[in-house]
Amino acid sequence: MPWYATVYDPVDSAPINVRKFNTHKGYDAYVASRNIYGNCVYARDLAHARRLAKKRNCGESVVGEGRAPNYLRASTCLRRRNWFTQAVLHNIMFVSFMALQSGAATAAELFGDEGIVHGLFHQSEPRKKLRERLAEIEARIPGYLGPRFK
Repeated sequence: MPWYATVYDPVDSAPINVRKFNTHKGYDAYVASRNIYGNCVYARDLAHARRLAKKRNCGESVVGEGRAPNYLRASTCLRRRNWFTQAVLHNIMFVSFMALQSGAATAAELFGDEGIVHGLFHQSEPRKKLRERLAEIEARIPGYLGPRFK
């Protein structure tokens, strides 16, 4: 299964018109007028990628076949000795957002008193246990993991 690239507007969660986006003039207009971010989804084909992106409920539009992500998944970042960095925390917050939007996790699982993010900041339980719990949530996010995702 291949990876597919997606784009989304974090301010206006309405899906981006991919036909306009895929033209040079449309791309320039979108980029000039708003913040556009990219993501990726692991899927069997383009139709499957679109279904998974819709299930994630983040306003993503699939723009075509892409490459595997070149960043560590959130749970893997927690293995590093110097894990409490801006990049790692950003990754954890983004995966938390995707999990909430897609229904893969509840706010309590992530931010509650016994939640993963809450536990990270308080360091109230071993990182290994937090990693395992976060990996379970990552596996529930539609199209988030592929076979060789780090």
